[in-house]
Amino acid sequence: MRSSVSVILSSPPPDTTMSYPDYCTSPHHHQTLLVLVRQVGSQLKNRSFHKLYERISRVGHVKVSDSNGSQRPVWVTYRRDYPVENNDWGDFQTHRRVLGIITIGQVGSQSDLNDICKQHESLKVRYSSTLYDSRCIILGLNPDGTMYEADSRGPSRGTSPEPSGGIELNSHHPSLAVNGHTHPTHVKKISAGSTDRDSGVYETVSSEDKPTDSDSHSDSPQGLSDGMTDLKIDTNHVNGSDSGSESTSEVGCCDDSKLDSPRDSAADSAPDSTHDSAHDTSQSSISTSTSHSSRLSLQPPSNFKTRALFYPTGDHAVNIESQLQEFVSSLFWVLESKRLDKSQEKLERPPLLCAPFERKDFIGLDMDSRTNKKRCVGRLRKQLADLTLQAGLPTEAIMHYSHAADTLRNCNDWLWLAACFEGLCAASVVMLYPNLRRSSGLQRFSSLGVGSSQGGSGGVGNRSRNGSVNTNSLPSGLDPTVAKQTSKHCLSPDDIVDKYREAIVHYSKYRNAGVVETEASIKAVHVLIEQRRYLMAAEFLSNVVFINLQLSDEEKIARFNALADLYHQIGFHRKASFFRRVAAMRCVAPQNQQPDWGQCYRLLLQTLEGYKVCLDPLEFRKDGSQGWPSLQIQILQELVGTSRRMGQNALCTRHQAFLGNSLRYNCNVLHGV
Repeated sequence: MRSSVSVILSSPPPDTTMSYPDYCTSPHHHQTLLVLVRQVGSQLKNRSFHKLYERISRVGHVKVSDSNGSQRPVWVTYRRDYPVENNDWGDFQTHRRVLGIITIGQVGSQSDLNDICKQHESLKVRYSSTLYDSRCIILGLNPDGTMYEADSRGPSRGTSPEPSGGIELNSHHPSLAVNGHTHPTHVKKISAGSTDRDSGVYETVSSEDKPTDSDSHSDSPQGLSDGMTDLKIDTNHVNGSDSGSESTSEVGCCDDSKLDSPRDSAADSAPDSTHDSAHDTSQSSISTSTSHSSRLSLQPPSNFKTRALFYPTGDHAVNIESQLQEFVSSLFWVLESKRLDKSQEKLERPPLLCAPFERKDFIGLDMDSRTNKKRCVGRLRKQLADLTLQAGLPTEAIMHYSHAADTLRNCNDWLWLAACFEGLCAASVVMLYPNLRRSSGLQRFSSLGVGSSQGGSGGVGNRSRNGSVNTNSLPSGLDPTVAKQTSKHCLSPDDIVDKYREAIVHYSKYRNAGVVETEASIKAVHVLIEQRRYLMAAEFLSNVVFINLQLSDEEKIARFNALADLYHQIGFHRKASFFRRVAAMRCVAPQNQQPDWGQCYRLLLQTLEGYKVCLDPLEFRKDGSQGWPSLQIQILQELVGTSRRMGQNALCTRHQAFLGNSLRYNCNVLHGV
């Protein structure tokens, strides 16, 4: 009890508070493994990183066979940035731990490779307390570690490859299977005159990006089965891009010698010219073979202990999905081993798990007392439940959460009791609402078009706001037989909301738990949206508004935008426009050193739907029967002022003319004219 009181009365230290809430969180995140994906080095372009990140983020669900032969679903959450302060809360809730790191970089020299390896190792040190495994994806290297060099010479027109050296991919390799999909090869890429050695890779992996002349040649070696890279390419493609790569390159050299048609045409009249041409051809062949034999091989530093994946370019990474599945499987087995160890250990003096801000409050206390022993046992049982839920066993996790809650309630450990209730709700939601994940993501600055229909049609705007919906009905997408089995273990829909409410009340007792309280309220809102209880969801959202968090201006803008998105989902369009307008005003606040008038204008445009304003004069009603004239006049005046500050005089004139034409009568009434 002393611990709880001291934490309530203590001032929040800055190093023990999480940085900012995750407004896109959902109850399903409690069962996911957190993986950090970072761009390292200075050579990789942002576009290439984003393309690879999109491919990585698609591998969010992997099924792994456990030791008993049953299938376990393993879910993964990828983050581009994750504060170390949030990672320190991993003992409190294990889904906040960074379990894996994936870095992506590109090299052009040995110094670039050393820099990438150094940054990767520094990330491992920062998250070493929770890290299980990591991978480093390096572009610009062949599978054997040699530098990838794209030949700048483009294919000449009117030439044809040698019949004996070329590989006819058109006839033997009509398609390439990548990730279960069949992609047709591009005939244009391997047409007559092409000297490309990796033509199949470029065109079949990415049909959107057309290779340029500078990227149409590669020197990838034959050994694609090198143990360091584990690069595996479909068998339909190996012969086209690897086995025949050297022969195709030789054909290209011969073709280059044949391209000097003026010399060849003058051979009969000038024998010396014929001799020079033959000499140039031999020199070209010698220089080509020398360049292949003298390719620079790069080696990672000796202290680099991470498994590296070498790819010439991002388009060559045809097996990155399979590599990620293997990586997620390795994370699962480490997690499973820790779960089994904790479930079987019996300690006489169990350790005390703490949230970051609690450590100073247990200094000097008698940990051998009966109350503190119960606290230690209850917190360990709660952490075991978290690991069990991440390991794909929600039913067993519910049992552990229930036992831990009973133990923690007896010793008045309110913070960890609230975490038990939240985990219990998350495990129940995973079983009752398996499709909640698909609709829980928030799209910032989304779905509020200027010229859309009035009245909030579409979405949840035309749904009933009645909070007395029968929540005991069967959730959508759940089989009745499965629901009958799961109802014996998990909470009912009403109990889920009650436990969330109780958890939030306990979180509110601790000023350092404001971020956790905010995220718990958002998770409850998602569940209530699924249950179509919109009035009760609005109550939880109003609680988020009054939580005092120390945030920067940018984080406050993100917070108001997230609230606007949630209010829009429950059909409160005017309230959504209100918070969108507050976010817009934050962009140009007086204390903001770098006001962003462009973002302010875009946010103001997105408020028009909630205030029943349509910028089309033919559709807007001038009699004031739709919407609130005073609010409409105010928002249009703010659009006029914002466009003027942006320097868009034509846009400012248009908004001013619309205001005078459409709301002239209401302006006269408001000003007493």
